[in-house]
Amino acid sequence: MIPFHQRRSFGTGLGFELLLGVLALCSPAWAKMPLNPEAYQAAVEYFQQHAQPYDRQRFAAHHADPRWQAQLSLLLGTTLLNGDTQLDSARLLLQNALDTKPPLTAVSQRDASIRLGLLAEKQQQWDQAERHYRHAMAQGSDIACNYLGVLREHRQDYAGARAIYEACLPDRATPLLLLNLGTLYYNGLGVPQDRQRGATYWQRSFAAFPYDPDTNYNLGIYQQQIRHDGPKARYHLAFAAQLGDREAARKLQLGPLQDEDASGQFAAELQHLERDQFNLLLDNRIFYLSRQTRIHGEADAAGVTLDHCPDAAGLCVSGTLTADDMAKYLRLAFAIYYVDDVLPLQIVDLAELLSHETTAVSLPISLLKISRAKNNLYSFRITPDHSNNSPNTQMPSPPTTSGEQ
Repeated sequence: MIPFHQRRSFGTGLGFELLLGVLALCSPAWAKMPLNPEAYQAAVEYFQQHAQPYDRQRFAAHHADPRWQAQLSLLLGTTLLNGDTQLDSARLLLQNALDTKPPLTAVSQRDASIRLGLLAEKQQQWDQAERHYRHAMAQGSDIACNYLGVLREHRQDYAGARAIYEACLPDRATPLLLLNLGTLYYNGLGVPQDRQRGATYWQRSFAAFPYDPDTNYNLGIYQQQIRHDGPKARYHLAFAAQLGDREAARKLQLGPLQDEDASGQFAAELQHLERDQFNLLLDNRIFYLSRQTRIHGEADAAGVTLDHCPDAAGLCVSGTLTADDMAKYLRLAFAIYYVDDVLPLQIVDLAELLSHETTAVSLPISLLKISRAKNNLYSFRITPDHSNNSPNTQMPSPPTTSGEQ
């Protein structure tokens, strides 16, 4: 069964914070706030408990500046909304953010309107929610198309949702909108069922943003049940599992998919890229799979550095890398370099690999080289193997050795 798509929230996008509630209450800015002192103090106190340190520091420098008051209202209202608390105060603050002069930036105005729409939905004020979303759309918001469509879906007006999504094509075709529209067609909600057309929208969503677990899960089910393409099904389900989808991880262990191997698919995508493109794609993959951590060559707590290779397209790991922790870092590198972790480390005789100063092992579409320095520390690299064109190439056993550094 295809999971019903999820509407994702978006961040505050604001760069300041409240520090001292008493100071704020005593400032000239207080006169412009739409709340009475007690409600405003409650909002401030909640914000102080839940805001990020960076935001608090920014507000400490700008709390009395009249030019910041619209942004301050937006930040306070957003914080209350995200915490699902003091919603009446949140509504007044968000509306005040739109009404205050000098005005918000265009981006912040759109955000304020969307948040007012979300708040109205929480309070089941459907007409008001739609009005706020349409206002954001009129101001040029792409994401508001999706929020309005999902509002219609929640009210089971699937035909209306489809009409909204399609009216926003092609100029406002966000990945999430394409995911949602594809799901309507695939499941026949508000439109005659057309699984091929639904999957086409999912594929467009994946092409625009490949790191959405729902998109990958849906494409995996489509490839398995409709196209009967096991490797592609495993590719997308393995990707979804890497992104945290537990149901996808479970399906990888069931039926014929457990015998498939998509480990070489991502490496095959990397193979024909120029070095700069390769590094960008690999960096993005590390960013999304490691929960928003990019690599810049810094050593981790163990003194090991994970980075792009300096002289070739590839992933290089070096530093205080010992024989004892080699397996851990190989697993990490495989998880980053390959979509599917079905490639088992136990196929490699690690003791045999580490007995040589330099060892080369053929992986699917790639080449693993492990080098040992004189101080018995190791480094390794995974680079595209342009002589190996089959995504399903098996690792040789025993591994070959090479004198190349």
